[in-house]
Amino acid sequence: MAKADLIMAMCPGELKHIRGCDTSHDMWEKLEKIYASKGPVRKASLLKKLTLNRMKEGSDVQSHLNNFFEAANMLSDMGVKIHDDMLSILLLYSLPESYENFSCAMESRDELPNVEVLKIKILEKASTSANESQNIEGAMYAKRKEFKKDSKTKKQNTQISKFKYKCFKCHEFGHKASDCKMKRNNNDTRCATDLDRGHYF
Repeated sequence: MAKADLIMAMCPGELKHIRGCDTSHDMWEKLEKIYASKGPVRKASLLKKLTLNRMKEGSDVQSHLNNFFEAANMLSDMGVKIHDDMLSILLLYSLPESYENFSCAMESRDELPNVEVLKIKILEKASTSANESQNIEGAMYAKRKEFKKDSKTKKQNTQISKFKYKCFKCHEFGHKASDCKMKRNNNDTRCATDLDRGHYF
């Protein structure tokens, strides 16, 4: 049960660290060595994660922010304090190119926003961008649907306009007798008359 609880609490990418562990105690010790270490190697690893990690276009913003602040908090617990302005700069630097205008707007201020405030603004920006993208996709879908409808109507009108003679069955213009949906009356005597008039098709 303890092993199951540990596995359920871990991210899929972290499961590779506990391969070969037979007991929950082995798993705990392995994870403690990886995540609870406060040595120089661990600090360097977290600093690299904080400074070099870049969010990919289209990836989850909330997940990226969680990883960023997790590294910052772990460094803080190890005694590595990073100035709030530096954290804000690093956070802006970690955003993809689609956030370039947003980053420029934040950096052009007289003072950088607090890193927690900046986090909220990034989430708001992501939400706005997602809504705009949905609106654009909806508009494009509506236009495509309308275009298909117009094309179908034009095609039907073109087909009707190509045939200008009268059907001898129903006496309606626009189609041949062979295409007429009206059932032919066996006693209909109009065929010869219409044939003489040049309407037999």
